[in-house]
Amino acid sequence: MDTIVVCVCPMQLSAYIHREKLNQAEFAARLVRADGSVVSQAAVSRYAAGQQIPDREIMPLIVAATGGEVTPNDFFDISPPQAPDQGNDDQRQHADGSAAADPVKAHEVAS
Repeated sequence: MDTIVVCVCPMQLSAYIHREKLNQAEFAARLVRADGSVVSQAAVSRYAAGQQIPDREIMPLIVAATGGEVTPNDFFDISPPQAPDQGNDDQRQHADGSAAADPVKAHEVAS
């Protein structure tokens, strides 16, 4: 029996465009608004560079054009939450990964 691996990995727009061997203008041409107009290459450039987040009208177009490989979360760098470490309170971390001081121990040291 073959194993199928499904990756729920974030895919940044720039990586998608590169992987598909498209340029930004070609990708922009796939983003057709309800009124028939297309998103500009300049806008796609800003989205791909992380300089601008697509608005509510454009975001679903990007998701559709990428077959769901690029999602809104990919623009916000959101990853699934991890379960807290139940075993060791000394391992607390800030969102950026740096170690967080234990407030109880910090109080004891300050006293």
